[in-house]
Amino acid sequence: ISDICISWLGSFCPYERCIALMFFTGRRETEVLKTGEIKATRKSSTTALFTGQLKKRQGEEKPLFIEVENRMKVIKSLREMRELFPEFANLDNEAVNKKANRPLSEVMYKLFNKVNWLQRTKTMNRGSYKGVKKTEVVPDVHPHDLRKIYIAYHSANFQGTESQKQAFIQELLGHDERALKALSHYGNWQII
Repeated sequence: ISDICISWLGSFCPYERCIALMFFTGRRETEVLKTGEIKATRKSSTTALFTGQLKKRQGEEKPLFIEVENRMKVIKSLREMRELFPEFANLDNEAVNKKANRPLSEVMYKLFNKVNWLQRTKTMNRGSYKGVKKTEVVPDVHPHDLRKIYIAYHSANFQGTESQKQAFIQELLGHDERALKALSHYGNWQII
């Protein structure tokens, strides 16, 4: 999947390019298609400075889900988005989501169809199974799930307490302290 996404960084289909950038950066579709800016930094060859985040903290270095030698491809690809696909620039954020949602879902289906390399843990909430945790292979993946994949990848080998891990995930997502409820949607995915 990583190889396909690397090839899509140069795609002339805005939705393939968007999926690739979401995969490597953990950013939302509107951030990739409209608001996001990205810069290389000297601090690390595996991070980039991202601005244009829709929620909460701005202008923080984030790790990239990519090998060091491809970091500049990610940065160049996001910079080219505004020039190659200007149709998103004048839309409000909700209109970007509406316009992009279906085509992005189709590209996701093409990329992830029948790939059983993700699993999630769900807590059952019915009858005698209430509270029982169940692990299942993720049958279908949606564009916003790329943030979950990004978090699963970067937190897989995290060493520390559960509260330290939650703080780490908050930092990756760019959420502030008030967004603790949102973490439960991200922390239960694993790459298998």
